[in-house]
Amino acid sequence: MSTVVVPVDVPALPVMGSLPDGAVGLENDLRAALVNAKDVQAWAEAISADAFTGDASDASGHALTRFSRRLDVTEAALERAVLATSHFEDRLARLFSQSLTLDGDRTSLNGDLANLRADVAAASEADTAELQARADRLEARSTRLRDDIAAWSTRYADAEAEFVAALAAVDTVEEGRVAAADPGRVDPAVVVRTLGSDADDPAAVRRWWDRLSEAERQAVIAELPALVGNLAGVPVRYRDAANRAAVGSDVDGLTAQQADEPLTEQERDRLANASAVADVLDDYSQDVDPVTGELLAHLTQYQPDEHSGDGGVALFLGDPDVADHVSVYVPGTLSETGTLDGTIGNVDALHDAAGRSGDGTVAVGFWLDYDAPSIDGFSPGEIADLARVVTPGEAAAGGRDLADYLDGLRASDEGAPAHLSLIGHSYGATTSAYAAHDGAPVDDLVLLGSPGSPTSTAAGLTSADVHVGSADFDPITLLGASGPGLPGPLGYDPAQDSFGGQRFEVDPGSYRVQDLFHNHSSYFDDASLSNITDIVTGHDPDPVDGRHPGSYQTLDQLLVGSSAVSGGEWLWERGEDVVDGVVGSVVGGVRGLAEGLVRFP
Repeated sequence: MSTVVVPVDVPALPVMGSLPDGAVGLENDLRAALVNAKDVQAWAEAISADAFTGDASDASGHALTRFSRRLDVTEAALERAVLATSHFEDRLARLFSQSLTLDGDRTSLNGDLANLRADVAAASEADTAELQARADRLEARSTRLRDDIAAWSTRYADAEAEFVAALAAVDTVEEGRVAAADPGRVDPAVVVRTLGSDADDPAAVRRWWDRLSEAERQAVIAELPALVGNLAGVPVRYRDAANRAAVGSDVDGLTAQQADEPLTEQERDRLANASAVADVLDDYSQDVDPVTGELLAHLTQYQPDEHSGDGGVALFLGDPDVADHVSVYVPGTLSETGTLDGTIGNVDALHDAAGRSGDGTVAVGFWLDYDAPSIDGFSPGEIADLARVVTPGEAAAGGRDLADYLDGLRASDEGAPAHLSLIGHSYGATTSAYAAHDGAPVDDLVLLGSPGSPTSTAAGLTSADVHVGSADFDPITLLGASGPGLPGPLGYDPAQDSFGGQRFEVDPGSYRVQDLFHNHSSYFDDASLSNITDIVTGHDPDPVDGRHPGSYQTLDQLLVGSSAVSGGEWLWERGEDVVDGVVGSVVGGVRGLAEGLVRFP
């Protein structure tokens, strides 16, 4: 048979020695150094020489002025380094995306070449012309692809060379002085003033941000990280950059201060919260988003002094601005910034499950920027305090802020609007219900272990699809009213058939009284997680019937029945202490005791 000339396989693309996540890490480190320098400069400028007189006052003033000027030179150099790194990261992100496309084309082409070789091996002379025509078409594809890879390699090499040159341009003191004296240097105060009165309008904030140059954006982030990091409408990657800088500034500054003098209670709380957030970021420092090639974790809210020292924080795994499916989880009672392990564990589990579903790209985050009820132990005084705190008021206030946060995600979303799901657990479910009632722009609302909703029907709550996960033996879910005109401490039970939501399958939990609160915290296990994953990726969960009179145990029946099954010792031993502590706050008797117990998960 005549010879058919088959092209050779296209080799793999050159390995990217510089990746987007590495550039982001360097950018964050440089920005942290810049913010620290600005903090020190602000401290130096704030120091007054009034404690001195005469020559001592003059000397002090001159020294501080010189010190501040030297810091300004350093800041100017770091500003240019951060900007250069930001540009480099953007180029790497595009190159990374292009490399995935090129490698996909290469894999497809090489597969077609392998098929052609197999066909040639089995062919007869009559097939030669047709096979050579196939080979010629593949040769043309190969030539185009090799040219595209060569052009990509050139762009990559240029990006690295230009980045190195940009850093080298500010690596001496004299070059820093030139940068500091540049008349085109951005004044962040002037930039912020252009925002005007639009800070509360996420759509207007997004338009303002889009009008800024990259130099202006980076200048504002460095000067006012707390503003940018918590400003709804700013794209998530920039909020993350600002919040990481703020976290680093808090950890470094307060740790250094602590070595010299005792911290105030507020400063200790702030350091604890900053350290907890820094630990989570560190845990994910090696995890890369397969879609963007950038760091997986994005810190979208950081307010360490809020909520009586509990702090406020929100974080995503994945970038919600570019993901197809975005989910926000709101944890409930006992959740605060200093104790994020359980919260991030649930987010991680859902992100992993949704990512493996193959139904589009996903971003899963949590929002904990409201005053979630919390206690420090199981003492009568603490239970009584919790009974006072757990009211719809904090959920309603938190719901308004949560709705604003979700408006910000919608404003910063890129491309077609993402499928947005809101998931609330326990008191966070009540808070999420208030957010939905306040107009939160979500497609699906998921209420897990809910103690109550502000409305008696799903239709009266939101236009979104309402899904309810309510374990049969979760006492918290039995606090809600079973119908109109039947008041519950936190509203209406969304698991009731009359509510009109779609209840889905969850593990009913153990019927032992000592396990009831574990039942309440198990909604991210097995069957529950599978159904939540279906919802957040745009599918229907496995349905079960809603509650209706006579089909389930009331709170009194559950507590008495499960206590009897367990021998009764646990309930009554624990109950005796609780009753002593909440007399006058919680009504006596089995139901009063139950409410005192179940107001925390």
